Amino acid sequence: MFDYRTLRVPLVVAPMAGGPSTPALAAAATGAGALGFLAAGNLTAARMIAQLDELHVLGARVFGLNVFVPAAVNRAEPGIQATAARAAAVDRYRASLRGEVKRYSVDLGTADATDTDEWDAKIDRLLSHPVPVVSFTFGLPERAVIDALHGVGTHVTVTVTSVREAAASTDGGADSLAVQGPLAGGIGARTGSAMNPRSSRSTTCCTRLPRSAICRRSPPAAS
Repeated sequence: MFDYRTLRVPLVVAPMAGGPSTPALAAAATGAGALGFLAAGNLTAARMIAQLDELHVLGARVFGLNVFVPAAVNRAEPGIQATAARAAAVDRYRASLRGEVKRYSVDLGTADATDTDEWDAKIDRLLSHPVPVVSFTFGLPERAVIDALHGVGTHVTVTVTSVREAAASTDGGADSLAVQGPLAGGIGARTGSAMNPRSSRSTTCCTRLPRSAICRRSPPAAS
């Protein structure tokens, strides 16, 4: 199984959903001795597979793939209450944008709190065609998913923003943690609530975690 400590260059080119994390970028990072990542978030399963195929054609063999954890399968916020809470939060945020919508004459479109981002299809593919590293963001998958990935030789990383999240992820089977600081996108990785860059929760995780002995299998990667 992959170990971050074996990287020739101790650097992870973090996954960026929405287009920046291309197969070419991931291949270049891996070729330079770092760890390149693809981002499956907001992609269809078919598009994710196409990018993985392209990355293999480019010759990359050691790389990671990031997957968003939808509310429906988030072990940290189980059940319909989490989905309802997220839907309400999205509605409040949409309402706060009314002035900007009117100003720029744009359409916000619709939001579906039950959307799973084709979770099942993506996990099925990663189990039938394993990749070296899979990282999860915005939630903690069921232990059965993590165990299944371990069963096919995949290293599992979970993004965390607090010591509590780090403990839950490590106890839940994560091999390593991506410790997200307040300047890494300004977003929370677990609860779905907006992360306040000035909050003590977001600023202390990176400083407290290395001293906490929470991550027992691999050193944390800071972002």
